[in-house]
Amino acid sequence: MKLYITFLFILIFSFVGLAQKKSQNNNSIKEKEFDINAQSLPPNYKGNNFERLIMELSERERLVPTSKDEFETQKQFDGRVVKVRDAPYKSGLNSKSLYGFVLPDAGAKYSAESEEFTFEIHLYKKLNCKTTGMFWWTCKSLILHYKYTEKDSYIGENAFGVKTVVNAEHFMFLLLDLVTDDSMKPKGYESYTFDLKINSKPALARQLKAEFGVVAIGRLFDNDPLGADTIEVKPTRDSPTHSETNYLNLAFDLDALWLFNKRTGEVYSKLSEDL
Repeated sequence: MKLYITFLFILIFSFVGLAQKKSQNNNSIKEKEFDINAQSLPPNYKGNNFERLIMELSERERLVPTSKDEFETQKQFDGRVVKVRDAPYKSGLNSKSLYGFVLPDAGAKYSAESEEFTFEIHLYKKLNCKTTGMFWWTCKSLILHYKYTEKDSYIGENAFGVKTVVNAEHFMFLLLDLVTDDSMKPKGYESYTFDLKINSKPALARQLKAEFGVVAIGRLFDNDPLGADTIEVKPTRDSPTHSETNYLNLAFDLDALWLFNKRTGEVYSKLSEDL
C-alpha cells in the first residue's frame, strides 16, 4: 500500500493546489491543538489544516528508513524510524495532538413541512475494505475532500479484435479512516445522527444551512497513520468504462463530532462517547 504514496502525493498537489498557491511562510503557520473543553469555537472556524498535514506526512514517508544497516542493531534502526515519524509537524503539533478537522458537509436536511433541520453524517465505505488488528475498524471513512475527473475517452480493443469507445474516469478521495472502539460506533455502522432538531422558517433556512458545520475531533492512530490505495476497474464489453479510484487516508481515532455554526462559532450539539 505504501508504494502508492509518492504517486498520490503528486495527485494531491494537483487536487488541492495548495503547494502552488501558498508561500513557504504560510506553510509554517502554527496551529493550535483542539480544545475539547471549549464551549464555543472561534467565528469562521476552519479547524486544523487536513490538506497540509496529509501532504507533509506523504513527503515525510519518503524519508523513513526502509533498510537496516549491517553495522547497526535492530534497536538503533527502530530508533531512526521513530525519530522521523515522531518529529513535530510544521504546524507545531504531532501524532499525539488532539485535532479538529471540519467536514465539507454537515449532513443538514431541511423539511419545509415541519420547518426544521435534522443532521446525519453518512460514512463512506471504501472498496476492498478489510478488518484488522485488535481495534474495531469501521471499514468506513469520513470524507474530507473528493474530486471526480472525467478523462478523455479512447478506443479500446478486446482479445477478439473488437473495438469500442471506452470512457475513462478518475476519483480522488482524501479520507479519515475511523479507528475506534465500541463507544463511538455509528448507528447501524452507516452514519452518525445528532439528536437535535433546529427550527427555521423557509425564508432563512437556505442561508442557515450554508452556515452549519461539523468538526471531527480525535487523534491520529499512532505515529504512522498514513495509508494509500488505488482501485482500478477495467472496461468490459457490457461496461465500457475504465475507472480508477485513488485513496489517501489518515487512520483516525475519533473521539467526538461537534455540530456548530461556521460563521459565529456557536456549538449546537456534541456527539461523543460521554453523551
